[in-house]
Amino acid sequence: MFKDLHINKKAMEKMKESDIALCLPTSFITCSYGLQRSRTIYLMSKLFSHAKSIRLDVSFATLAMNNMHLCSYLQLIELAKLLGSDDEYARRSIGEINNSLVQR
Repeated sequence: MFKDLHINKKAMEKMKESDIALCLPTSFITCSYGLQRSRTIYLMSKLFSHAKSIRLDVSFATLAMNNMHLCSYLQLIELAKLLGSDDEYARRSIGEINNSLVQR
């Protein structure tokens, strides 16, 4: 994941070559408010769009620092759709891609 949420094309190409998934933590959205939340959604959607265009796997994960920011499976799907994912990709990301990251 890129903490500043800016697109780093060179790093993303290396990730693609090495078969490393990009993690988009939804806690960045749930922990922010107002204009900061809008900015976070915008940057994450651009990052997701670029990753998808180069066929880089994207993982949507909560990565919450406390219980208040945890998300259910359905909430993660909706947040992924908010960032530009379709329902099928969101479910695949949360199920298959996240599961493959845990098994490594």
